Amino acid sequence: MSSTAPTSKDVLFYAVSLVGVAVAVILLSWFLAIMWYTIFMIHIALTIAVWVVYGILCIYCVYLAYRVIGYLRSKPVKDVSAIKHYVLPAIIILAAVITPFIVLKVPSWIEYDMAPHLSFTGDPARSMTLTWYSTTSYVGRATYGNITGPAVLPYAVQEPAATKEHVLTFEPLSPNTTYYYKIDGLSETWSFRTANETANMTRFVAISDIHSMYYPPMTPDIIASNPDFVLAVGDLTDYGASNADWNKYFELTKEIGTNYAVMTTIGNHDSMFFGDGNYLKYLTMPQASTGSEKYYHFKYNDVHFICLDLEWGIESYDAAQKAWFLSTLAGIRAVHPSDWIVVYDHCMHVSSGGFGNATGDLLKLYNTAGNVMAEFHQTFVDYGVNLVISGHDHHFEVSNWDGVVYAIVGTANTRLDSASATNNTCSVFYEPGHSGFAEISINGNTCTLSGHLYTAGGTLMAPFVYPFSK
Repeated sequence: MSSTAPTSKDVLFYAVSLVGVAVAVILLSWFLAIMWYTIFMIHIALTIAVWVVYGILCIYCVYLAYRVIGYLRSKPVKDVSAIKHYVLPAIIILAAVITPFIVLKVPSWIEYDMAPHLSFTGDPARSMTLTWYSTTSYVGRATYGNITGPAVLPYAVQEPAATKEHVLTFEPLSPNTTYYYKIDGLSETWSFRTANETANMTRFVAISDIHSMYYPPMTPDIIASNPDFVLAVGDLTDYGASNADWNKYFELTKEIGTNYAVMTTIGNHDSMFFGDGNYLKYLTMPQASTGSEKYYHFKYNDVHFICLDLEWGIESYDAAQKAWFLSTLAGIRAVHPSDWIVVYDHCMHVSSGGFGNATGDLLKLYNTAGNVMAEFHQTFVDYGVNLVISGHDHHFEVSNWDGVVYAIVGTANTRLDSASATNNTCSVFYEPGHSGFAEISINGNTCTLSGHLYTAGGTLMAPFVYPFSK
């Protein structure tokens, strides 16, 4: 044992070591805090392994801190080699610092100029909202018009102050009219068409689970179908905290998002690592009465669309959202007893895929949080919800349970699920292993749901067509 007082050089080295292990403990704890639920929901064995490894690293850091503090206070401590004092803490710090970046692919503070995109925040027949993000702050301005085509844009809308988060609303507009628009500083001219106000008539496309791996052959076919708008029901990105992933999503879907309103819902991957902040920053959706843009209601040609925040399952379905949802349904049915109601969210409600019927048993290998069907199905039946569109499972499926049609459209990617051994008991059509999108057409009392899926070579297969009435 030795109690020799440390030299100034020793103090510097040991202070660096002390700071290093402290930072390592903080980073490891931070990573566990934001990851535990996400990993737990994906794979319980992986969760346990991460806890064990990170727990050992944290204990080792505390042990090293004890040795360093003891020496700095000139207490008798057993001599420890420089490797244990300096090299191992450096390795721990390096591993702790780079691990989140490896997972996120790029530091989330690196910004990108995001491509512009359209959405409805008001009456789709009389307004359209344009959103984009820039790495520098400036006053956004756009010109628009419909008189002689894209060459003449006589109207302008401008932001009141400089910002990076640009949101402009074109209004008042005329129904059933094609408008062209251009953002100052960008060369492209795009267009959109307002709703025609024909009651109970609309045609839209539904896609899900892009995961920054959007399937490109879909774009020309989606555009050829000329939908009124697009529903993108979650997992737009692989990791919501990664700005690089958001940039990839907007670039991959730019041709669609700049010419059609894309109405989104947040998925579990979009909210990973507190990614919900990016979701709210980069997208502009209508606000519910609670002030949330994660769930909302809009009406297109008297067809009601209700977006819910169901990421893994009902763990994100809090009391405020539930009260709002039930109130919204009651309000619609009180005034419009026979209108179509379409609900869309990320987590599927009933499925033949790996997540099953969303029973939410946390001890299972794959699961969702809470029994989604038990929470929602009877409500859908009671209020006459006609169609529920979801993703989460990466396959295409249509089910009919008590007259409520459930569609899973998690096929807008190239990371597809393999076939399950059995189908759920109410499944009408189940097709795994193919990328694609759904086209939904409502005409009076009839809805036609078509699945457009692709072969491995990128050729469209014969569509699956499922008509049903309200």
